[in-house]
Amino acid sequence: MITPRSLGAVTPRVCTSRTSRTSRAALAVPLALLVGIALACDDRATSTPRAPGDSAGVPIRETPASATPAAAPLPEPLREACLAGDPASGEAWHLLRPAGTTVGFAPIESLAPRDSARLAARLTRVVDALPSDTARADFRGLPVVVRFAWRLVPADGDTVVVALVARRMPMESSPLEEVFLLVAAPGERPGIRDPLVAQWVAREVGTEEEVVMRELLGATQDAGRLALVLVHEQAEGEVLELLVRRDDGWRVDWSGMLPRCGAP
Repeated sequence: MITPRSLGAVTPRVCTSRTSRTSRAALAVPLALLVGIALACDDRATSTPRAPGDSAGVPIRETPASATPAAAPLPEPLREACLAGDPASGEAWHLLRPAGTTVGFAPIESLAPRDSARLAARLTRVVDALPSDTARADFRGLPVVVRFAWRLVPADGDTVVVALVARRMPMESSPLEEVFLLVAAPGERPGIRDPLVAQWVAREVGTEEEVVMRELLGATQDAGRLALVLVHEQAEGEVLELLVRRDDGWRVDWSGMLPRCGAP
């Protein structure tokens, strides 16, 4: 069974695919304050060296909220799996019977306050380095809010950070949001203060009701190949995406709906 698991002795809370807007806002406020503290205390915040594979050059996947995945056969890691849980009744979504070895991950709020603030600050700098899409609105220079972030360590010396971050255009009616799902990793000089480099980015722009909020549901590893299972809600139900790390980068190998456990 895949559920969000802690790294070390930390026991993180379980993140669900139906987190309320109120709880998201409550989490975002203290993180935003911590980011400000971390940026003020980090003596390299304004002169961070660029690592090879700079975030500014990463392709950005534009994913409109109206997109519906076409039906496709289940991929090998999910062939025998099913989706369990019911966030409406307090039980988080989780996977049962996935193939491969389960990789644990820890949410940002399970880290020590100083470490979580620094991680949020590093994610802020990743977003600031990404090219802006000004077709609908220009979000450059606006505050970055880290809504969710998870840290995975699939192997010694291998750290992956997955995060949902957003920038908001202040407007009196129907304010626009720019939402990113980032997959990043330490650059040339790994360390808690050194820059993260974006490796895969999905971006959506729209109102709060339009944008898709992807979250990390699980992670597996088979023959050294790491796969992330992302989940988001659509009118048809919960849609999963299998994001696989390959030699030439990350790629969505499959997108679709998973059978519910116990369904006929």
